[in-house]
Amino acid sequence: MDFGLQDKTVLVTGGSKGIGKGVALAFAREGARVAICARDEGPLEKTALEIKTLGAKVLAVPADVTDPGSAMRVIAETVRRFQGLDVLVNNAGGAQKFAGFWELEDEDWRQAYELNVLSIAAFVRGAVPHLRKSRAARIINIASTAGIQPGKSNPHYGAAKAAVINLSKSLANLFAPEGILVHCICPGPVWTDSWERTTTRKAKELNISYDEAAKLERAEDEAAIPLNRLGGPQDVASLTVFLASGQASWMTGSCLRVDGGKVRSML
Repeated sequence: MDFGLQDKTVLVTGGSKGIGKGVALAFAREGARVAICARDEGPLEKTALEIKTLGAKVLAVPADVTDPGSAMRVIAETVRRFQGLDVLVNNAGGAQKFAGFWELEDEDWRQAYELNVLSIAAFVRGAVPHLRKSRAARIINIASTAGIQPGKSNPHYGAAKAAVINLSKSLANLFAPEGILVHCICPGPVWTDSWERTTTRKAKELNISYDEAAKLERAEDEAAIPLNRLGGPQDVASLTVFLASGQASWMTGSCLRVDGGKVRSML
């Protein structure tokens, strides 16, 4: 299937690792021109090199998305390099501290909101003037099933992702008359480098091997997933590419789960 993304310009925030890296590589395989930003220059340059080996044009911009000025700078560099912008993928997110409600402080809540919500608002503000010039404009926000079905811990993260879902629908309604389509993707448990760090920490705490710790980590979540496996970045990337393509031209305001069936509700 031809997704019609050849020579389209795509900006992926948090594009150096995990889901963001998978998304960036997927667009590169479709012939898109890819801009990625992230805080850590090492992984950012490594991912940029991987994109180049696919024959795609790439721009890597070191940036902290919680810095108020970073959005305008990243977008300006992207537009200057590729003469426009067609797709914005707001993937940067997470939490600096994962804990239960009573272990969280006000600063943890502020950080989660700044990283997951305010960064999207800043990038959308900066991107829309350029997206208005595109005939295939898309904004795709990466949220989480935690924003739909809260877990036992990390309420600050879940609340922030719920805000992303709400914001995405609001933006879809706002920009539909201008032909800018907006979507939200809610991944379930996806095995990324953050899981690897958690596994390494658990292995040390329990004095067991990494493989044994990984088995324990996977088993707990896989037991709650009907398809009986954790997701991978490619699972999210495939849907992102589809939503950015002409095949999804009569869709906007959608909130789609990629979770192996973990969320049991109908809506």
